[in-house]
Amino acid sequence: MGTIRVLVVDDSAFSRELISSLLEEDGFVEVVGSAENGMQAVMLNEKLRPDLITMDIAMPVMDGYEAIETIMAHTPVPILVLTSLYDAEAAFKAVGMGALEVMDKDCISAAGSAELITKVNYLSKVKVIRHLYSIGRRAQSQEVQPVTKAKHLDHPVIAVAASTGGPKAVASLLGALPPGFPASLLIAQHIGGEFIPGLASWLSKVTSLDVRIASEGDVILPGFVYLAPAGKHLLVGRNLTASLENQSSRDIYAPSCDKLFLSLAEHCTDRAVGIVLTGMGRDGALGIASVKQAGGVTIAQDEETSVVFGMPRAAIETKRVDCVMALQDIAPSLIRFVQTGELCRRH
Repeated sequence: MGTIRVLVVDDSAFSRELISSLLEEDGFVEVVGSAENGMQAVMLNEKLRPDLITMDIAMPVMDGYEAIETIMAHTPVPILVLTSLYDAEAAFKAVGMGALEVMDKDCISAAGSAELITKVNYLSKVKVIRHLYSIGRRAQSQEVQPVTKAKHLDHPVIAVAASTGGPKAVASLLGALPPGFPASLLIAQHIGGEFIPGLASWLSKVTSLDVRIASEGDVILPGFVYLAPAGKHLLVGRNLTASLENQSSRDIYAPSCDKLFLSLAEHCTDRAVGIVLTGMGRDGALGIASVKQAGGVTIAQDEETSVVFGMPRAAIETKRVDCVMALQDIAPSLIRFVQTGELCRRH
């Protein structure tokens, strides 16, 4: 494995030094430069051509937004946003502009280098392009018949599993669904719990659907998107209500995509749709097989559009996935499914 060359961008000299020292604890990561504002970052990216940039948001001269926009338009490179918690929503705005992932700087300093280095290793291998598909254009062209709240027990329920690269993928998916979309969506996204409110706020701005952090006993209604809260597993309960379960010492992830899918299979059977998006690891593979066995339908994001293909690959290897498709094709397929019952357009 070759050395991963990283450019560190932060207006705080202390943060630059801390991030650099944590990264260089790994023998395969080399910090090739540092910048204290976005303008320096743009120039050093052109000069040094790093494999990855860690990017702060609030900086003088040129902030992280403008730097990300300029870099991704001219000399694209994988970007990992490292920001303080109070900038959580701002961090996801940066994801919409082309950054791949976000992490909390305070958690990095407290927890050490392991998670940061893991992210850098995965994200540095992502092939980024100049012209990214847009996020935030709400779908308007396809009409669907809304379902009334009184008939909420009859509508499809869609569970979405995502990890690394997931916020951007989820935003793209939700942003392409039209107003009145007659299905519920439950999202299990692996991310630091401190970022969940910021993620919910950002997603609510890119979709016409009603986005909320799930609470115990919430009625799962069509046209609503439910996010798992921090440190909790989101499950489908009886009579289509949300159920929350505490993370145990045995759980690798909270939320668990497998637990969400298993509960979906139990309570929604043939009205269930399971979707596995980009992410590292195998979470969701066991559960997606249960959704299929219960009579539901299953989708996995393809390798070309996945930031990390680990979770989709594991799902596909179960041989219980109905369709493997590009991210941009999933929303049209879901619209077609709620209109006709057909999931994949066969050629």
